[in-house]
Amino acid sequence: MAQPWLRLYRETVNNPKLQRLGLEVVGFWTNCLCLSDDDGRLPSVADIAWTMRLGETQVETFLATLQRNGLIVRVGNAGLRLHDWDDHQKSSDSSTDRVRKFRQKRQKLNEAHDETPCNVSETAQIRVDTDKNREEKIREAREQVRADPPEPQILAKPVLKKPSREVRGTRWPADAVVPDDWLGDGENARIEGQLPAIDLRAEATKFANYWAAKSGGGATKIDWKRTWINWALNAHGARNGQRNSDITEVFGGIYTAARAQREAVGD
Repeated sequence: MAQPWLRLYRETVNNPKLQRLGLEVVGFWTNCLCLSDDDGRLPSVADIAWTMRLGETQVETFLATLQRNGLIVRVGNAGLRLHDWDDHQKSSDSSTDRVRKFRQKRQKLNEAHDETPCNVSETAQIRVDTDKNREEKIREAREQVRADPPEPQILAKPVLKKPSREVRGTRWPADAVVPDDWLGDGENARIEGQLPAIDLRAEATKFANYWAAKSGGGATKIDWKRTWINWALNAHGARNGQRNSDITEVFGGIYTAARAQREAVGD
């Protein structure tokens, strides 16, 4: 298991060999430090791409840049390794003798191989070969299905659900009255419909009496509140003050004519 921490020297920010590559490459190199094992070896290109959420082609481009600048090397057939790992990540950092001995053993194996520059094109070729093998297996499987198609499956007969029970309406109770909040809803409905204001309390009394006395199939409703709002919208009661105004206009005209006639006779 890799150690949970590693060394990152403060002088790295002044290292021209690394910093001249740009912040994007520096960030990729820093992530490679985190992904390496205790011997400085990196995982495969596919694993690096998945962990960093990058495309494999982009990962190969970054690796090629680091290789050209001597920041990663290829160790025989063992894969990729960060350059000068043993100089920067001291074996004394190990918390156990077992890890220290393991590092020493791996260092001897590394010395037995010549460190050569990483050839990223070989890694890309391996990936292409793997994709070809996968496509070949898919093609063989499709040909096998065509040659020996599977037997058709007999589907079970679907179970039809019984329709839900129809909701039945109720009658308006004989002693029920229209609630006050329903009156407010009726007024709001008339305002939204741009209808004139009327006395809805009188309409509420008509509504309760009408439906309490009604009989037959039309006397039942599913939603009495909506029935009341429709009643309020269809009501044609006189506006407040309108009736008195109409009476004054009619009878006032009669009284004016009678007065004029009396005055003419008196003359």
